[in-house]
Amino acid sequence: MRWTDGYIRRSLRAEALRYPGATETVTPRGRSYQVDGKTFAILGPDDAPIALTAQLPESAVVVLTLPNVQPAPGARGRARWVIARYERSRDAPLDLLLTWMNESYEANASKQRIAEHERARLEPREIEEPEFDSDPAFRDLVARTQSRRAKGRTPKARSRAKAPAPRPEDLPF
Repeated sequence: MRWTDGYIRRSLRAEALRYPGATETVTPRGRSYQVDGKTFAILGPDDAPIALTAQLPESAVVVLTLPNVQPAPGARGRARWVIARYERSRDAPLDLLLTWMNESYEANASKQRIAEHERARLEPREIEEPEFDSDPAFRDLVARTQSRRAKGRTPKARSRAKAPAPRPEDLPF
């Protein structure tokens, strides 16, 4: 499914703040998320392509074989931190990014926090509906679609207009 940049960023931020003990620090270079004083994820700035930096101690070797993923520079790269950058939001695998964020959280959180997180995952929670109305790209898409439908220029309307029903006298039998 194709998501907008805003939806992906909101989903990643909401998931990061859902972890027990997680805090957010906003800087001009992006948003960083910490637990127990340790950074577990960094989300790039809102006006740049989607970028997530996370520590993947178990899956970094495999993840680095994927396109758009590279090791973090310097000491972080040696500690199995990776950066996933996606120029277009439709290329960003949201479920994979959320999985990487979870692995990074578990690598940096204390055992008590991880146990608390596991208990919270087993409890049922309300599903939050995405806020499409606040995303300008989605509002623009809805407005264009409604405009095209009103003018009769949707694919269905065009196909009906091009292929009128055959008259009985035109049939070969």
